[in-house]
Amino acid sequence: MFYSVIIPALNEEKTIGRTIQCLKAQNFNRDQFEIIVVDNASTDRTSEIAQHAGVITVLEKTIGTNVARNRGIKESRGDILVFLDADCEPHEFWLSTIDSLLTSNSIDAISGPYDYGFTGIQRILSIIIYDYGFEIVGPIMSFCFRKKVCTMMGGNFAVKRTAITEIGEFPIIAFWGDDTAISMKLMAKGKKILFTRMLKIKSSNRRFNSQGFVHSSFVYFYHFFKMYFTFHV
Repeated sequence: MFYSVIIPALNEEKTIGRTIQCLKAQNFNRDQFEIIVVDNASTDRTSEIAQHAGVITVLEKTIGTNVARNRGIKESRGDILVFLDADCEPHEFWLSTIDSLLTSNSIDAISGPYDYGFTGIQRILSIIIYDYGFEIVGPIMSFCFRKKVCTMMGGNFAVKRTAITEIGEFPIIAFWGDDTAISMKLMAKGKKILFTRMLKIKSSNRRFNSQGFVHSSFVYFYHFFKMYFTFHV
């Protein structure tokens, strides 16, 4: 199996270099995966840094996370498409874990939570909410309302190309809830998605720093539920 790691990036010059370094340090055969940075109309040095790091770099002038992901899919050649945010730092066994879970289970896509680097009470709350809460909210909603959904973190998921072929491109919607819409489209086609803490990776907590922990958490859940009840697959 060949893997394509696709990284949408909009003005990520401060983090993109470290993200690429983490990918190059994977305990995974480098000949088995490519790294594609989709510069989503950045006005900083994002493309320059990515090119200097020796990874595939393409420019997508239309801004939008799923727009960039779709462009990355078109430029890729992997059997498995892996999506990573430009401010994330996957641990060295990240790709190996994805490979093991996707090839040994009858699932089509896999996702996991983020480690935002919180301390104290915020760390405890983030584990309860984003690790365990996100793991159970999808099955609960699917059972209660008979409309399938799974939590999917847009910057930390992988999906088989065959599954994407069936749903077409990712839905072009606003940033918030775009990953929820992807999971709904996949599950509407009978695809199985696994959300697991085994795939947890480090991510920037910049949104929490700028908006506050409570407000940011509310925004995430609000858009999850809004997308669930308004998006038609």
